[in-house]
Amino acid sequence: MLNELHQSHFMVVPRESIPQLRAIKERVNKATNDSDDADSESLEPDEALDTLGYKLTDRLLTGIGIDVRVLQGSAVVTRVEPGSSASRAGLRPGFVIKKVGSRSLDSVISEIERHPQWGAIIRPELPVFLVAGFINGDESSPVQLGYLDARNRLRTISIKRERLKGQMSPAIGNLPAMYVEFEAKRLPGGLGYIRFSAFVPSLMEKLCGALRSMKDAPGIILDLRGNQGGLLGMVGGLTGLLETNTTLMGTMQMRSGRIPLFGFSQSDPYSGPLVILIDGSTQSAGEMFASGLKEAGRATLVGVRSAGNTLPSEIKKLPTGAIFQYGFANYETQSGTRLEGQGVSPDITVELSRKALLRGGDPQLSAALSVLQDKVRHGKTKGDLIAEVSSISSPTRTAPTVIGPTRITIESPPPARPDKSNGPPPPAPHAANGSVTVANSAPVEGQPSVASILDRYLEASGGLHALEKVSNRVSTGTVEMT
Repeated sequence: MLNELHQSHFMVVPRESIPQLRAIKERVNKATNDSDDADSESLEPDEALDTLGYKLTDRLLTGIGIDVRVLQGSAVVTRVEPGSSASRAGLRPGFVIKKVGSRSLDSVISEIERHPQWGAIIRPELPVFLVAGFINGDESSPVQLGYLDARNRLRTISIKRERLKGQMSPAIGNLPAMYVEFEAKRLPGGLGYIRFSAFVPSLMEKLCGALRSMKDAPGIILDLRGNQGGLLGMVGGLTGLLETNTTLMGTMQMRSGRIPLFGFSQSDPYSGPLVILIDGSTQSAGEMFASGLKEAGRATLVGVRSAGNTLPSEIKKLPTGAIFQYGFANYETQSGTRLEGQGVSPDITVELSRKALLRGGDPQLSAALSVLQDKVRHGKTKGDLIAEVSSISSPTRTAPTVIGPTRITIESPPPARPDKSNGPPPPAPHAANGSVTVANSAPVEGQPSVASILDRYLEASGGLHALEKVSNRVSTGTVEMT
């Protein structure tokens, strides 16, 4: 029934999923006895799908140290952890994992993509599913891989799994533990690079420390590719470390009303140029964070469109012991755009390709570096970069159509006078310190300016002095705007 909604963040994870997974592993350990054939150790697709709500955490801690993305129906290696067993075995970005044991990953991918119940909802999870469900396994156990190298030669290799650098975040309430990775380093030219895989409190201290240590960086790249989301509260908290002003990130639209999500500026936030990397596996809180900073003009987004899995959700434990996750609101950006099913579009689109990966490097990261280096070189302002990115994204534009003057009508009783009499307050002189200042308010011929409209509203309310005395007021009316 939940699958019929065709929306993210609706699922039931049965209680027996975790015992079932552990039982499989125990059975495999007895049967294989450290056999080199790792095929029997891989999960069946249905078994792995049953554990998807738990992010397959039992199998994420031990592996060979690679990330994959599905490109043209195949599992292509996109990142190899330096010093990992995969790196020592010679695996490189651009190699294609064709088999795990005797099982074809191409067939697994094809089967999942045709699954009628999952569709686009599971597509962002495919990288995690393939790595955790098939390549990862028990520590020190071998996994046999068949892969295509840079010359398209089919190779076979046995690689021993080992403890990875990531960690398990503590469970919070009914939210299960999540496997998380964090990386912070300096790139050429002193530019900062921070990659993290989830919005969880256990990473907040590391994020704060990394941003503080990079205060002198001429620019910073935040890598949210593969970020699975997490706690909504961290979106506002992290925004406060990157914004000098209070920022509206978006709004949760519920049946009972709307709840805005703000980022409140923290002390001495980083104010330098910012680029955020996103891809089709950037989900949930990661999408909210990226879209909020994009629309605020604070960051340039590079990569490909995100997952579109953005419903704010809660998790409850059912009487059976199962866990029920359900979305309770729609999420809208500052501009009113709903991200569910749509995702966040980057300012600069850079597709991944096997050819680019084989040439070495990371094409999306290279594009992000180019944006920052150009900005630092020319000393561009935030507005300059937005205009430049807009021209890249939309090379042809038509002039906007102005539809008549703006009309605003306010019908409301005047505020009560300080002496609580029923008569209207005497008009207050329009003092300079009572005027409204609106940034970047370009005048449009035939229309009143935003500042003049707000100034007139202030005067009609009895002036700044009277308005400050009001503790509660409701204004109703209509507004017509271009």
